[in-house]
Amino acid sequence: RRRPGALPSQEVSPLIAMKRSILDSILVNRAIIDGATFSDETVLESINRERGNGGEWNARFRINERGDFINVKCGILVGADGRNSRVANLLSKDNRDSSKDALSDRIGVQFIVERPINLESNILMFFFEGGYGGIVCVSAKEANVAMVVTQELARLATTDFARFILNSIHSNKHARTMIPHLELVGEISTAFPITPRANQIHSSNAYLIGDARHTTEPFTGEGVFFAMQDGLRAARAISK
Repeated sequence: RRRPGALPSQEVSPLIAMKRSILDSILVNRAIIDGATFSDETVLESINRERGNGGEWNARFRINERGDFINVKCGILVGADGRNSRVANLLSKDNRDSSKDALSDRIGVQFIVERPINLESNILMFFFEGGYGGIVCVSAKEANVAMVVTQELARLATTDFARFILNSIHSNKHARTMIPHLELVGEISTAFPITPRANQIHSSNAYLIGDARHTTEPFTGEGVFFAMQDGLRAARAISK
C-alpha cells in the first residue's frame, strides 16, 4: 500500500511476523493435507541405500517415547533438518573437519519476551560490544528477540538473564532507553555454530535444503532466501 502523498519509491510493504511454532504448525498441517505422513519425536539413526543406482533409501528412526524403531523406504531422500543436519552428517563423503566450526566465538541466542510497552516500532535492531541483535513484535503481547553473541554472553544468558541483558542489549544506551525492561517468556534457545558453511553430499536422488545445505549469518535474510531456492531446485530435479 502507499502512504497518502507518498511517492512510488516510498511505497510501504506490510510487516508479517509470527512465532516460529505457529509457522511450523501451519507448514506441518499443510504437508499432512497434501498426503505426507508426519512422525513427531523421532531421531534418525541410520541411512542406507540398496545396491544399484535405482536402489531405494532405507532410513531407520528411533521413537523417543517408546524407544521403538521404524524403518522407512523411499526413492528420493530430502534432508531439511537444520544447521546440524543429521542427514548431511550420515551421507557426507568428504569427511569435513567439524572441529573447525568450534573455533567460532559467535553463538545465536533466541527467546520470547513480553512486548515492551514503549516500543514504538515493530522492529528494533541494535549493536553492542560482543554482538548484535533485533527484537520483532510477533503479537500484541509478545516479541521475539534474536541475537548473535560471544560464548561468554551465551552462557550468561542461561545462568543470569538479568546480567546478560545488562551486558548486551542494555550496554547500548539507545536500546536501553527504548526497551528499559524485558520480561522473559519461556526458555532460551541457542544455535551453534553460526559461522557460514556448506555441506556437500555425493549421492544421487538425495538433496539437502536450507541450513542443512549451507548456513549464513543471521539477520541477513539470506537463510530464508536460500532455503526457498533450494526447495525450488530440488522440486524441479525430482519432477524430472
